[in-house]
Amino acid sequence: MVGADVTGGRHQASDFLDQPDRVVLVVLGAPGSGKTTLLRHIARQTALTHGEKRRPVPVLLQLRESAPVIAAAAPVSLAALIRRSIPELPEMEPSGWWEAQLQAGRCLVLLDGLDEVADRGQRRAVVRWINEQLTVHPGNDFVVTSRPHGYRESFVDATATVQVLPFTRVQVETFLRGWYRTAERQANGSPERGDEAALHLIGQLRGMPGLADLTVNPLLLTLIAEVHRYGRRRGENRGLPDNRAALYAEMCDVMVHRRDEERELPVDLPRQRREILGRLAFLWMGRGVRSMGPPELYPVLRPWLSGTDPEGFIVEMERTGLLVAREGQEVAFAHQTFQEYLAARHLAEDEQRQSVLVAAVDDVWWRETTLLYVDLSDASDAVVTGCLESGSPNAMSLAFAIAESSEKLAGHLRRRLDKVLEGARRPGADSFRRAIAADVLVGRYLRECETTLRGSRIGRRPVGADLYDLFVMDTGTPAPDGPRGAGAARGMWRRDAEQFVAWLNGVLGEGSRGVTVRLPFQDEIQPKSAVGPVWTSNGRRTLLTSAIGGVLTVNARRLIDDAARDLRGSRLAAPALDEDDSSEHPVDRVLSAASAPLWLPPRRSEADDPVAALAAGLLPAHYPMFDQIPVDLDDLGELLEVLASSYIRRLLSGGGLDKVLDLVLRAAEPAIRRTGPISERDAAAVRVPALVLAGEARQTGNRKLASALVWLAAAVSLLQERARNTALLEVVYLAHD
Repeated sequence: MVGADVTGGRHQASDFLDQPDRVVLVVLGAPGSGKTTLLRHIARQTALTHGEKRRPVPVLLQLRESAPVIAAAAPVSLAALIRRSIPELPEMEPSGWWEAQLQAGRCLVLLDGLDEVADRGQRRAVVRWINEQLTVHPGNDFVVTSRPHGYRESFVDATATVQVLPFTRVQVETFLRGWYRTAERQANGSPERGDEAALHLIGQLRGMPGLADLTVNPLLLTLIAEVHRYGRRRGENRGLPDNRAALYAEMCDVMVHRRDEERELPVDLPRQRREILGRLAFLWMGRGVRSMGPPELYPVLRPWLSGTDPEGFIVEMERTGLLVAREGQEVAFAHQTFQEYLAARHLAEDEQRQSVLVAAVDDVWWRETTLLYVDLSDASDAVVTGCLESGSPNAMSLAFAIAESSEKLAGHLRRRLDKVLEGARRPGADSFRRAIAADVLVGRYLRECETTLRGSRIGRRPVGADLYDLFVMDTGTPAPDGPRGAGAARGMWRRDAEQFVAWLNGVLGEGSRGVTVRLPFQDEIQPKSAVGPVWTSNGRRTLLTSAIGGVLTVNARRLIDDAARDLRGSRLAAPALDEDDSSEHPVDRVLSAASAPLWLPPRRSEADDPVAALAAGLLPAHYPMFDQIPVDLDDLGELLEVLASSYIRRLLSGGGLDKVLDLVLRAAEPAIRRTGPISERDAAAVRVPALVLAGEARQTGNRKLASALVWLAAAVSLLQERARNTALLEVVYLAHD
């Protein structure tokens, strides 16, 4: 499942592919999120349903294996690269068959693991080559996968970039039930026996919310299930590991111990094997490779082994599942994360080795190994110091990730990192700094989330001004209406809230958190409504809690009172109050543009307050005194454009009314376009003249224009009330599944 929108919608990969126009899709995902599995699934489904596809020929290439050929001096074509990757077939390929398929636009080209190309120069060359193939073969679909941190320096010319989404709570439990039933079916032919074990594990996970970040990852969830099943088989009732490094440690022990028990081997062998695997993993990390063939591998292993030949050791490790044989007899770890974990464990055994990681803080190839190393050791200060000295985006991202996971990081280093966060909010900060700061701040927010009754997660507090300010600076969105400073961000309009969530998911997509956030649903936010109006979603549109129908409103009584205040001292009200005329009054200044008598409601001389009576008469009769006038602030800009249109001008062309409207719109525009607050004088220059023009429109039978002008007057009252009363200002909470 890839992609998401602000309402939390999820999409299948098939939703993006095999469209009338070619698609170039970049799929980003955290380690173990299932990127390779996704591409294999796409390839298989395309082959099985080829008769229904526009592009029925799937091609899956591993970029780590193809990178040396691609980066070589002599250019290689896509067709030639495909031939190199295909094992020898029983029948010869018809001459030029692959060229013909590509030329006809019949191929779905799946390029896996851009981040696994360790050498930066090679990775850039691979991206250039991919972009060249997009031009040479324009009719074919392309999909490229990468870890987010391996996709920051060179970019594919993609039509869409999406993210592999983490499991939801429901998906976690569905996966575990299916996994246990499959495991028991394979072990003893009785899948029903897996149901009880799955329920036991699900119960444990529900009682350990701190494991939520691990369980949403398919690979880590599989490891958790393996560790749990192994413990139950041995009659143990151990707790589950609470971090990735501990989980990998237990999984390695399970894989090796499980094989030992089957063959009754001595228990001291696992440590020897693990040390050798750690040395091998570290060697491969240093060389930037994920595999080796026997001619190169055996001489490396031979000095490390005592009493075991290299071939026998490899066979033994393949039986545990830690090593696997790939195409062409290349040997690799079962997953790149095992290589990274074992290399980290090797480094953690000798503090002097951490200099390797300090020197590699800019290199994304070492990122996961470094993070696992920090989980395994207390030596995080030196690495973070190296990150701060480097100051590069990759290094700073790594420093903050270490600070999140290491409780023993020195206080002076945490303070230096806090200053970096503060600097990201200053004018002139580059977009990389803001993106890193946003990733850190949203990470802190997500760690404090709590579980709702529906099983989703929601923040304990509204989004802070520190995070929201980064969004404002990065996108140019107007600042919220609330006061600036610490605490919650308040006063964002509806579209602001939607765009904030979309921007934040873009930031998360470039990170490695594997989470897509959304606005909460009404039932999720109910306990938090006391903090003020909250933007929510019903799955189709964005709504506001504590608001009638989910939208802002202005009480008609409030509008009348505001209009009466505007009228006091104006020439319109002078006869009723026996006051002198004042041509400088804002209401008079606008209305004096009319050359013909304007429609005014009859004054009620019997009223206690003739000005209030005059103001009440300005509202159409279909607005009762305590009726609510709905106002969508986001639609005010469009309203201004409609009122300024030539059609409306023609309707108001008689008697200078179009000039009155021009002055009204001029006074309203700064506040509605959000280039400045609305003053009392500008509010008066908009409200009563707009209501008077609404009366003129009613007199000529144009009720829609009259309603639009009343809406404009009400919007001015709402903007003023928001400036006076911060309790009316909206906040945003973040939720995720």
